[in-house]
Amino acid sequence: MIRRLVAAFVFVCISGSMHAQESRFVIERIEVRNAHRFSTRAIVAETLLHEGGSYTEDDVRNAVARLRHLPFLVWADYTLANGVVVINVTESRQFSFLVDARGIDLDKSHDAFDYDYSDFTTDWKNAALGARWFLGTNGSNAHFAMTVLRNRREFGTNYSAYEIGYTRQDLFGTHVFATLNVRVPVDSVAEHLFTPELIVGVPLNANQTITVDWEDTLFRRDTLRILGTDYRRLQAQRAITVAWTYNTTNEPYAPASGTFVRIAPSRWMEDRADFHSAKPPKLFEADALHVDASGFDFAALHYWKLSELNSVSAGVLGGWADVENRQNPRVLPNDVRWHPAYEILQGGYSRKLGASRLEFEGRLVSRQRNVQPGSPAFGNDPNYHDHSVEASARWVRRNSWGTLRLGVTYEHGN
Repeated sequence: MIRRLVAAFVFVCISGSMHAQESRFVIERIEVRNAHRFSTRAIVAETLLHEGGSYTEDDVRNAVARLRHLPFLVWADYTLANGVVVINVTESRQFSFLVDARGIDLDKSHDAFDYDYSDFTTDWKNAALGARWFLGTNGSNAHFAMTVLRNRREFGTNYSAYEIGYTRQDLFGTHVFATLNVRVPVDSVAEHLFTPELIVGVPLNANQTITVDWEDTLFRRDTLRILGTDYRRLQAQRAITVAWTYNTTNEPYAPASGTFVRIAPSRWMEDRADFHSAKPPKLFEADALHVDASGFDFAALHYWKLSELNSVSAGVLGGWADVENRQNPRVLPNDVRWHPAYEILQGGYSRKLGASRLEFEGRLVSRQRNVQPGSPAFGNDPNYHDHSVEASARWVRRNSWGTLRLGVTYEHGN
């Protein structure tokens, strides 16, 4: 039932953003105005429009909306007359910042890892604090950030990390972009090891993109020698995600109109090696755990602009996975096999306050564990069904210096 509702919502979001067939025209010339530090050629290339090509006005509108999501531009709009497209842009500063401080107040039935801090509609989806330095005229940049990786999945390690990265736009003139990040986890479980992440994105058109995200995270890797015997300690996880996104929102961080849809199948693996006390004649015995997971996450959000000041939104989010835990030496008769899932229904209202925006949002959240073989590994409630309600308020301001987002969320559940 839930899957049918999700499919219907996605269909309505996409079809609702499409219009009747429009007349086409040939773009004779594309002009970019107010670009001082960044190349006009690079900006035109990011629109995916070509002089001499045949387009509808919707095509031009979507192309310019795409520019507003680029990190080196704060805003872009356009005028169209006699086959000439004039794009007016507002550039980011060469050095810009992000401060994303969204606190959460949880009741006693939940812990701080329940809340999802990611924001897939932005290019810095996990950053809580960061600074970006633009290099050259094509929008390529380097950044330093503190990232907070939290998610609603029942598997995987949530953690915070220092991150440095480099993003290259328009690789080899193909419109492909790539980001290479190096992270250093800083939580108590971490051992300050450098771990990489590579993100490659391929725009299909002005509103659709395929992104491949490959992430290796190493939390611990050492060897402990006890009474002449070496015991290896390891904790590492790998996640590979391929995401298709459809994005017609008018801007990142605080959209007031448009549609965002994301479908992301993923593959996730974790390895742990440690040791535990053993019965005589051994004092200690090595053990290992390997976890395999395959699944997908989705998000479908739509924003309706009621007036120049007011906007409302609604959306559904969710995810399912097939997870298998294998332990050596085996403690239970069977390996643990489970199918965790979560579903979220949300709605919101926002109001423009000068150059900033105030947002209010409510969410209904449901989570299931769905353990099959190996249920005793999860204690007395292996197949719990968790419900919670969330209410949040946040204030967002974005200009050429960067983005500031302050907010608070309250969550109550059973």
